[in-house]
Amino acid sequence: MRNLICFLVMLDQNFEDCLKLKNELREKVDFAGKSDMTLIRIACRELESFFFGDLAAVETALNVSGLSDQQNTSKYRNPDTIDYAGDELKSITSNKYRKGSGSREISRHR
Repeated sequence: MRNLICFLVMLDQNFEDCLKLKNELREKVDFAGKSDMTLIRIACRELESFFFGDLAAVETALNVSGLSDQQNTSKYRNPDTIDYAGDELKSITSNKYRKGSGSREISRHR
């Protein structure tokens, strides 16, 4: 059995054209000869949008009860529709979420 090395490139859109950005990344991956082991994903607004897909992790990481109960509400079923996801995380966590440290802590519970 051989070891397989894979790369996941994940970044936020930062108001750029998603298709153009993805194509630019794909060209770099192809140039590096890694196209067969690279997956590129772009969050349409902010990387924090990904956290709305797992509110149980947010709840656990930031010790905020009741968040996971909201997982299937229409607002959180399609995270790409949430403008300013970082601000929304601050709001639903009573300002416990911080961009750097909060993201690292939530990621540990995903």
